[in-house]
Amino acid sequence: MSTLKGRLQTDLTVHLKAREELPTTTLRNVLGEIQLQEKAGKTSVEFSDADILALLGREVKKRNKVVEEYSKAAEQTTDTARVETLRTRIARELAEVEFLNQYLPVGLSADALEAIVDKAIADVETKDFGKVMRLVAPQTKGLADGKTVSDLVRSKLA
Repeated sequence: MSTLKGRLQTDLTVHLKAREELPTTTLRNVLGEIQLQEKAGKTSVEFSDADILALLGREVKKRNKVVEEYSKAAEQTTDTARVETLRTRIARELAEVEFLNQYLPVGLSADALEAIVDKAIADVETKDFGKVMRLVAPQTKGLADGKTVSDLVRSKLA
């Protein structure tokens, strides 16, 4: 068993005993998704820490997308009861994101990301987006959002 998966399971036990609803539900959902992914396909596999970190990143992205959708819905509706319900759900999703972020590595700062992109552009010596991204992507994987990285590379090459 990977160390991160063990940590998630240990934390689940701690939060269950403390009767903390949000962390318990969030960890159950994440561990369930890990089990589902491990058993998907013809043969079951054991996820490494890197696989679990990638899954946690996807879970955070999903929740951020839900927050975005709920925010749009709250802006468009005039029903005050509906708006309050949406705001409650937004707060819960944001709390889950904050909780899950403790398991993710600290991301790159904007300055560090820019330095990586600048070095890659200097190494490639052309304005070829694909070649630059081939150098940048492995260095930023799991530390920065791919869209943010590609947007920065495009702006630097323009």
